[in-house]
Amino acid sequence: MNQQDAINREGLRSLAQNDAIAQKAFTLLAQRQRKRSATTVDVMMRDLDAPRTQIVSLFKGLMETGCGRMIIGRGSKPTRFIWAFTMASVAQYALGQSDALEPMPATQCDQDNVDDTDDAAATTDNILQSNQPVTIPDAVTGAPPAFSAGKIEMLSHNFPLRPGLLARLSLPVDLTTQEAERLAAYIRALAVPPPGASQ
Repeated sequence: MNQQDAINREGLRSLAQNDAIAQKAFTLLAQRQRKRSATTVDVMMRDLDAPRTQIVSLFKGLMETGCGRMIIGRGSKPTRFIWAFTMASVAQYALGQSDALEPMPATQCDQDNVDDTDDAAATTDNILQSNQPVTIPDAVTGAPPAFSAGKIEMLSHNFPLRPGLLARLSLPVDLTTQEAERLAAYIRALAVPPPGASQ
C-alpha cells in the first residue's frame, strides 16, 4: 500500500466540513507556496488565533486521515506535524479545490530545526520516505515523557456519560496504554451499584 492509498480522503474532506478550526487552517494552508514539511503547534496557534488544544486536536485529525504524523515536543523541540504530502495540496483537497495530493519530496530530511517566524517548523524525517501507511508515533503511544508536569500538553475530552450529561476529562495528549488502564481501574472503583442491586 502506498501513501496515496493510505489516505482517508472522505475523512479529510469531512474534517474540513465539520471542524471550524480545520476549515480555517485549510483555507490558510491552501495559499502556502513553500513546501515546508512540518508545522508547529505554536505557529498554528499564532496564525489561527486558536488555543493549543484545538490545534493538537486538528493535528490528531490529520494524522488519523493519513496526512502525516504528529510528533510530541521534547525539551526545546516543539510539538509539530510532519506532512506526508505538501500542506497546500492537503488543504486544497480538503476544501474540494483539487483532486490531487502531492507527496513530500523524498529528499527532505528531518533537521528538527524550527523557525517560529515562518509558516512551518522542520523538514520531514526518513519515516516519510517509505511507502508504509502513516501510523501513530511512539511519542504518543510509548512511555511517559520525562519532562516536568508543567510542560505536559493536555487535551480536553467530552464523554456522553448518560443522557443530558457530559463528563469532561483533561488528559495528556501522549496518554499511554498503561495510564489509560490505571485510569479505567480508578473510575471503576468509584462506581456505586444501582438502587436495589445485590451487594
